[in-house]
Amino acid sequence: MLNHQTMGQNDLQRSEPSFSDGTLAVVAGDSYYLVHKGFIERVSEPLRAAICRLGSAHLLEGCPVLVLEENASDAHQFLRCLYDGMYVASLLICMKGVSLEIK
Repeated sequence: MLNHQTMGQNDLQRSEPSFSDGTLAVVAGDSYYLVHKGFIERVSEPLRAAICRLGSAHLLEGCPVLVLEENASDAHQFLRCLYDGMYVASLLICMKGVSLEIK
């Protein structure tokens, strides 16, 4: 398990999705993601509870650090679904509309 107290930023790789205006560093495995704290709190009750318990002692790129037990690949997929899900849903709706017009 990752020990965020001893692991420094140099030991971690910034991965996508990450945002220049991110307010929360999510660490999983050897990767971290700069995401939007308010968005994560809104879409996930368990993560909101974990974020509420965070102190300000551990920062990564100036953001509080939330360490997940999941591996980097799983965290990447989870975050992509959260952030890109709205795009995918709207794309599917548009595609459905196009297919209805073709029929």
